[in-house]
Amino acid sequence: MKKLIKEAHDNAVKRGFYSTYPKNDVYKKLQEEVQEFGIAKPSEAFHKDSEQSEISDIILVLLAYCGEKNYDIEKAIKNKIAYNKKRIY
Repeated sequence: MKKLIKEAHDNAVKRGFYSTYPKNDVYKKLQEEVQEFGIAKPSEAFHKDSEQSEISDIILVLLAYCGEKNYDIEKAIKNKIAYNKKRIY
């Protein structure tokens, strides 16, 4: 997970998506990616406009943000899964 975070963050910085990672810019980018996911077509194959591609974009935006903030998201996800197992819905 840490390697993916570093790669996502390095690529985002290199491509100038965020200069300082203001949270509002990340939110706007996520909104764009979620909208693209909403119109994407399900597909077994990975291609530019597939659901898989759009889900990947959403995850990469979040991983890049985690890299900027030095969040240990792997640990946070494990903690959240453990918490959710005990929740009553």
